[in-house]
Amino acid sequence: MNDQSTNPRPVTPDIPPDIDFGHVWNRVTGDIWATQPGWIEQTAARLLKSPALARALVTTPSLVLAWLLASVLVFGLGVVVTNMTDQPWVPVLAPIVAIVGVSFVYGAGADPAWEITRTMALPQRMVLLVRVTAVFSTNVVIALAAALFTDVAGSIIVLWLLPMVALSMIALAFATWTQSPMFGAASGLLIWFTVALQSLARSQEVTTFVHEDVITGMAPLYVVATMIAGVVVMLGSGGLPGRDRWEPMRWS
Repeated sequence: MNDQSTNPRPVTPDIPPDIDFGHVWNRVTGDIWATQPGWIEQTAARLLKSPALARALVTTPSLVLAWLLASVLVFGLGVVVTNMTDQPWVPVLAPIVAIVGVSFVYGAGADPAWEITRTMALPQRMVLLVRVTAVFSTNVVIALAAALFTDVAGSIIVLWLLPMVALSMIALAFATWTQSPMFGAASGLLIWFTVALQSLARSQEVTTFVHEDVITGMAPLYVVATMIAGVVVMLGSGGLPGRDRWEPMRWS
């Protein structure tokens, strides 16, 4: 009996037989890693004690110049509207910016350097953690700077950090489990907008839910939501202790 009939070879008609894609990919990877690091990447490498992790950090989609300028523009508009209406719109916008930024920190559907980061000898959870921390911290800094031009600076910790942390983690949890950064961002925004609509229905003011007393009362809910979302992210990314192996997240 012919061995080919019992063990047929896989057919790959879409791949030309005279092209070595492995060699091509190695060449592309080498060209990218040959790029000289800038001062930001050099500083990150010293702080993180890892040039590879620093390279993964500076290629974060939510930290590119265009994204940062867009965030500054959003907060700038929030400052203008806050001062014109005497309503705390900057705290309303802060979680929105964080939700979108954190949802797109990592994954095949959002990260141009996704394949490169997967070739690094680093746990993918470490890349995710460093990127999320950097993006969230950057958003907090921009929000704090915006607060200097408004009258709500005295309540910034209560008004911003609790919703920002909770909703960012919720969005990341959805993005991890659905393998879609877009769905994660949409889920976080939907929750935030739902809270705003409920506030509008009760008091006719859409910004009521970011008042200090309201957020203080909701603090336990935000804390619990953050903890649950954190566990969901760890489960969805294979990062909990005791797992046999840490599989890379496959966001699409």
